[in-house]
Amino acid sequence: MAEESAAFPRKVAFWFYAFLLVVGVVFYVLWGAVYGSWNILAPANAGVMLANRSPEGLFYTWLAPRPGRPAPDDEHAHYGLNPESLLFLIFAGPKQFDQIDSVVNANVVLYLGENEGTASAIAYLTNLIVSQRGSHESLFYPHAVSLYYAVSRAYVHGAPALGETIPEIERRLTASQRDDGSFGNPLLTGLAANTLLNFGVNTQCLEACVGYLLTCQATDGSWRRAAMYVEPGSYYGTMEESQGPGIFYGSEELTTALCVEALAKYVSLRAEGSGDAWSS
Repeated sequence: MAEESAAFPRKVAFWFYAFLLVVGVVFYVLWGAVYGSWNILAPANAGVMLANRSPEGLFYTWLAPRPGRPAPDDEHAHYGLNPESLLFLIFAGPKQFDQIDSVVNANVVLYLGENEGTASAIAYLTNLIVSQRGSHESLFYPHAVSLYYAVSRAYVHGAPALGETIPEIERRLTASQRDDGSFGNPLLTGLAANTLLNFGVNTQCLEACVGYLLTCQATDGSWRRAAMYVEPGSYYGTMEESQGPGIFYGSEELTTALCVEALAKYVSLRAEGSGDAWSS
């Protein structure tokens, strides 16, 4: 009897967890079917992004169907109807669907590469930086160095035309660097160092960045968190009209990843003896 009574709870537990497993699988299948979130069988999504451009050829921040705009083909249509975009439309209004963000455009160029479809975005980014407008035109990334980092990644991974921005970005970074070699915190300093490394720029600015990062690493190997992304306090109006302090997002993991990326690139290039080939 004792053995039978002990076996009963084990059977209950087995079937309970088996039931949860089946429910989880069914939920995953239904969710993927409804929202098209499976990546394995998903079609190429370049068409979705290219269909979500402004008349000037710039990429909108939000994927959504727009009257009078080229619509994604039927195969891609559901990607423009995700719950997040629909909620944004309800609470912020259609006006915000035409929002253009510089960092978003740089990230799309990174993904799609330099081609006819991204030519306008590349020209926009180049003009934005070279023309010295004074604003980096991003509602979601409050620091200009985030734009420089995004542009440098796109440049090094297949958009060489963005090389026109290198002298101005180098000048801005050099001018805004603090006496301790930082840009205010490890996150921004890591972004700046990666930007210079991606552009192949070896100056005292880079050396100072690396020196600062080495001095502020925690004993557990991490670097402290800082905000990289912000959810604006109000989605209404233009970037300049955005109200409230917003909600800021960052983590030790993000900061540490960026710092490790910069230091690894720096060490690798030094070990390869590439320093002599860098610009100065």
